[in-house]
Amino acid sequence: MVRLKTLVNLAVRKGVPGERPRIDLDNIASGAASLTGERAISSAGDSVAFEPGDVLFSKLRPYLAKSLLVEQSAFGTSELLAMVPGPAIDGRFFKYVTLSKPWIEWAVATSYGTKMPRTSWEAMAEYRIDQPPLEDQRRIADFLDQQVAILDDLITSRQTQLHLMHERHASEVDRLLNRVKGPALPLRYFLVKPPSYGVLKPDGYEGADARPLLKIYNISESGKLDHVGGLSTISPIQDREYQRTKVAKGDVVLSVVGTIGRVSVIGDEHAGCNLSRAIARLEVSTQYDGRLVRWWIQSKKFDDFVRITCQGTAQSVLNMGDLAKFRIRATGADSEVVSMLEDRHEHQTSTTLTLERSIMLLAERKQALITAAVTGQFDITTARKVPVA
Repeated sequence: MVRLKTLVNLAVRKGVPGERPRIDLDNIASGAASLTGERAISSAGDSVAFEPGDVLFSKLRPYLAKSLLVEQSAFGTSELLAMVPGPAIDGRFFKYVTLSKPWIEWAVATSYGTKMPRTSWEAMAEYRIDQPPLEDQRRIADFLDQQVAILDDLITSRQTQLHLMHERHASEVDRLLNRVKGPALPLRYFLVKPPSYGVLKPDGYEGADARPLLKIYNISESGKLDHVGGLSTISPIQDREYQRTKVAKGDVVLSVVGTIGRVSVIGDEHAGCNLSRAIARLEVSTQYDGRLVRWWIQSKKFDDFVRITCQGTAQSVLNMGDLAKFRIRATGADSEVVSMLEDRHEHQTSTTLTLERSIMLLAERKQALITAAVTGQFDITTARKVPVA
């Protein structure tokens, strides 16, 4: 095994003239070494230049495993390490090294910072790499090109299934909501009091008498309240100051900053929690079912409302006055529709978990295969005969 710096050089090219496609972190798919999304054309500016044959790796949040073998000249962020393989290492083989488990573990272990961890070239340059002969490196790369393509096709197929299922589910939700009788009235007509947002600047108090605080990440996309690792807390003084957003059973809580539209209905477990600034409390009148309000917020109609209302803002923020104007229908006798929506949601959640687990297992299998190939865990002379599934 040899240190990476004996095989690869770091390229930092600045001030290169002309215009090129741009590669940012969002353009690289995690664990796939492929480009995704639209790419702008730009001049160099403060960016660095990438050339064909460079192997890129994101030093920012390296656990995301964002690598790429450059095929076309481009400009991009300096958060990407642009590594130039020397004559003793094949570029495609090295790309797969950067996707292997030991490489990612090393990058994570050498990272610094908590909120935005990043590694460095100096740290990665010390990584020890297996160096088979060039002919064997190319054979391994050929094998992985074929096998990884098959696994990527399977992953893409599952992701397509997931997308189509979500679209079908959204259509079914809209169809069921259309069965609700009554006029479409502003949301405020169904609430005890106007919507209110939570604690502007939580004090982070952690004493024995601390009060629990729900934050936006506690509301999952499925509507479940998740607090793995524990909830944030505030002091009793601040809790009393923000009494208006101390939630009770049956309240609806809704994210209104950044990721708008994550919504949940408060149950016994979370009654008495307070809310962060990014979450609004909807105190639904007792004659209406809070679950129906939640379903209106999870509808395409609400998505369209948010898109129009928040258009042109630098950060998506739904203010309380606009939220109160969103129109829904409810009669207080909607139990049949609510029951059908809940049943549909349960089935949707179960199927989503199955597909997401399948995608996760395929991704794990892909990384295990790559790791085994680039670290010499199987005989490359018979590699082409190894089945994928």
